[in-house]
Amino acid sequence: MRILAIEHDLNVPVYANLKEINRDEARVVWKLQQDDVIRDIWFTVAGRRAVLLLECADEAAARKLLETLPRVRHGYSDFKLLELRSYDGFERLFATSAAAKAEEAPEY
Repeated sequence: MRILAIEHDLNVPVYANLKEINRDEARVVWKLQQDDVIRDIWFTVAGRRAVLLLECADEAAARKLLETLPRVRHGYSDFKLLELRSYDGFERLFATSAAAKAEEAPEY
């Protein structure tokens, strides 16, 4: 399942080791990309929040995975998760007239 993970910062004081934590974060993210778990990753223009596209079994697995990130482990960040499914709106364009009639109420 594909899951969109949107980072938000927590109100935690910044410590001197933040630079090292961010470096460790990059290492973990790189490994997860190599493992094809993180399909893509971006930063938002406003606020520089991370947005990840994950491939996980479900939301619980995604949450467990994100808890391995150093910024999450150290309490600097957390993520809002959104489970995604394929867009099915094109079905409205290609519905056959027989299928449309099947959806109509039967005549008695």
